Amino acid sequence: EDNINYYQNVPGAANVLATSYNNLGLVYEKQKDYKSSIRYLHKALGQTGAHNNKVLLAQIHNNLGNGYSRSGEVDSAHYFFQKAYAINLESKNLRSQAASVIGLSDYQFNKKNYKESKDLAMKAYTMGSQLKSIDVLRESADQLFKNYSYLGKIDSAMYYHKIANKLSDSLINKDNTRITTKMTMQHEFDKKEDQYK
Repeated sequence: EDNINYYQNVPGAANVLATSYNNLGLVYEKQKDYKSSIRYLHKALGQTGAHNNKVLLAQIHNNLGNGYSRSGEVDSAHYFFQKAYAINLESKNLRSQAASVIGLSDYQFNKKNYKESKDLAMKAYTMGSQLKSIDVLRESADQLFKNYSYLGKIDSAMYYHKIANKLSDSLINKDNTRITTKMTMQHEFDKKEDQYK
């Protein structure tokens, strides 16, 4: 919040303020404090910098959609996912488009519109394949698993469940590799630093 207080007094820092409020909203979301998250995301949306940057604007709308969805306000979530999707179509940001489509799929799932939800999840899965994005593929595969389960198509449900699990394992391995690499690099740096003392 100190960062935000500083930039409020800097002329031309509207984009930084919008980004800072968005990031603060995400921190509260990770802590499952959805009320605070939504409050800061709305502050991000109120910054002129957000409206001058379509990618950031779509991210904020997607994040609001997630916040409202997690707090059980599915109609508000739907509104923000639709807004994000429209902005993403305009900016041609496929990764953010996929996030919007996954959110819209989840909305349809919560409304028990399983066929529509499945179609949206399949659209997101296709986007994830185009992007070669593990996280988009995992989330859409998980959404497909839920939908096929409710539609009684057990073979298809199990197929996407296995994919989602493999992709989750892949993300965990990727994180572990990144952490191990960072620790190894730090160790090597510390050893070299000790040599020069």
